[in-house]
Amino acid sequence: MADGGEELVKVAGPGDYFGEIGVLFHLPRSATVRARSDATAVGYTVQAFRERLGVGGLRDLIEHRALAND
Repeated sequence: MADGGEELVKVAGPGDYFGEIGVLFHLPRSATVRARSDATAVGYTVQAFRERLGVGGLRDLIEHRALAND
């Protein structure tokens, strides 16, 4: 938020992902993620993330989903 406050945008669940917009569109991070309880997250380097997206058209799916939310 412009005033430095916090806003709940989404509650993620098992299998959800986040952080893809910056990697796909070469943008800085647009949000901060906080866990409400114990959680396990997997992180990728930019290169590894892009390599994984190239498999099975997943990149197109995520890009389409991101553009649809604009």
